[in-house]
Amino acid sequence: MNNETSRRERISNNYLVNNRGQKIFIRRWFTSERPEAIVLFQHGYGEHSGKYEHIAHLFNSRGMAMVSYDFEGHGRSPGLRGDIKDIDAAAEELKMVSVELNRQYPDIPVLVGGHSIGGLIAGVAAARYTEEFAGLLMTAPLLGFASNIPGVVQETARYVTSMAATFPILSLNFEELGQKSIIKEFERDDLVHLGKIRARLISQVHEYGGKLAKQLKAGLSIPFWLGHGDADAFADHTISSEIMDENIDENSVVNIYPERLHFLLQGDNWQNICNDMMEWIYSHVIEVYKVG
Repeated sequence: MNNETSRRERISNNYLVNNRGQKIFIRRWFTSERPEAIVLFQHGYGEHSGKYEHIAHLFNSRGMAMVSYDFEGHGRSPGLRGDIKDIDAAAEELKMVSVELNRQYPDIPVLVGGHSIGGLIAGVAAARYTEEFAGLLMTAPLLGFASNIPGVVQETARYVTSMAATFPILSLNFEELGQKSIIKEFERDDLVHLGKIRARLISQVHEYGGKLAKQLKAGLSIPFWLGHGDADAFADHTISSEIMDENIDENSVVNIYPERLHFLLQGDNWQNICNDMMEWIYSHVIEVYKVG
């Protein structure tokens, strides 16, 4: 069996088989016409790919395709609920999907992106596998925890990880993260995990978040778009503000949205943020890709 046949068998219409042999559930939203770009966009902690179907339909209306899948331990994918074992492995899964997309659509730019922990993992993938992606999108990336998340809990998580990596340690007040209507939808969704964050995920956010923030400030070899609300009670928006102030890449953009909570792409005015994102994709990725 050659490498191309093997890759096709590992990524089907409904799932991808990762390097640990797990079947990861995947969704694709493609336009009837040839798309101008393909966005590989990942969900946040406790969510699943289906929570971003409205985003996919908006992208489709603007001639762009979207692909997303459920992280390990989320949605319809296997694994302990809410547990992302290894951010390195999660970033590698993004690369696996991008390799296949680039093979199938060699003349179409593929962007990687994500919300919250999905934004962190997408950023790690973009920084590590830059040749696979034409751009990076992040909304409320979890580069660090907001100041209202107790520091003692975060430090305890690092210590506990070495002994009990899956120990649930951090409770989230979801009512502080988005509108009440959004939270009610989450509570009714059996695929959403509303439990405590496990120790090893907290530890990984510390390890990978700070490193990625430094890389974004210095500028990646691909352009990026970052959006964050300044009322985010989960992901630290001040890190995003620092990236905005220090970023040296003129093709990259950071938008800080006043009084917006963590769930930027859910609830009121999500279309405005998506429009900002799509305008950037057209001007800084699609048009550049056509010229190149």
